[in-house]
Formats: sequence, C-alpha cells, structure tokens
Amino acid sequence: MLFLRSLVLTLILAVLCAIVYPLLLFGIAQLAPNKGLGKIVVQNNKTYYLQIGQHFKDQKYFQSRPSASNYNPTNSGGSNLAPSSLLLKTQMNMRLDSFKKYNPTIASQDIPVELLTASASGLDPHISPDAAKVQVPRVAKLNNLNEQQLYKMIDSLTEPPFLNSFGPSKINVLLLNLALESQSLP
Repeated sequence: MLFLRSLVLTLILAVLCAIVYPLLLFGIAQLAPNKGLGKIVVQNNKTYYLQIGQHFKDQKYFQSRPSASNYNPTNSGGSNLAPSSLLLKTQMNMRLDSFKKYNPTIASQDIPVELLTASASGLDPHISPDAAKVQVPRVAKLNNLNEQQLYKMIDSLTEPPFLNSFGPSKINVLLLNLALESQSLP
C-alpha cells in the first residue's frame, strides 16, 4: 500500500513539474513582449540578441565582461572557481595583462573588477558605467572620436537601478557599440 501511494505521488508530481508548470510558464511568456523570445535588435541587416553578452574582438569597441562559457548561451554558467583558486588568479592576471596591453594609460587599481571576472551566467550583457568610461581613451583613439562625445554617449545609454533603488546603474555593451558604430560612420 505504501508503495502504491509513493508511485501515485511521484506520477502526480511528475505531471505537475514536467508538464503543467512548463506549459503555464510558456503561456505567461506569450503575454510578454516578443512572446518571451527576448529583445532583438536589427542594425545594418544584422540581428543581435540584446540580453546575451557578446564578445567584441576588435579593440575599437567597448569590451564586455569576460565569459566562463565563451559567450555560448547553450553552455551558460560561471567558472565556479573559489576566490582562493590559483586558476582564477591566473585568469584574472591574464585578463589584467590583456586589458593593460590595449589600455596602457589606465592604472591597474582603476580597472573595475567586472572587466577581469566573469559573470555568474557568463552571458551578462551589461557593465557598469565606470567599466565603460575606463575604456573611453582607447575607443576614442581607435575610432578618431572625441572622448567627451563618448562620455555623453555612455551617460545617455546608462540604465538606472531598478525602480531607481535596487541594484547598480548599468549599460548594455551591445547598445553602446551599436551607437558607437553609428557615430563612427563617415
């Protein structure tokens, strides 16, 4: 009798968790903008997903946070390395050296930590305004733009904290780079 009750309870929970709950969430997503598929931006006949961090190889662009998953959304996840990990320290030193190579005028202590560490998902599309501003000298030089023009662009694209109270201000790196491209066009 106990076995039968356990089996029935398992079946009920399996139906609730594997069928009812996913269908409920799918139904709710249909009410969201773009039917829950995320925000899509099209520029110059290219499609970009606004909520997925992307790697910008060319140093003329603002750089995103590093990704433990190599910006692969199907492999999302952090590195799970402890702060005491030698591998984490090695990765951060390599990222610091790379950043300093392309931004030699920036002192190490002025580099925001988010430019050296991967986000928890590995796909964070945002950086802080400070992380964007520290990159301005390099981006301005490589794009032949005025630094003040870039600071204004960063300020105009900065998103305030949620409800102006929760979390930090942030800026979407993709939107920033798309705006940069429109500024750099002859």
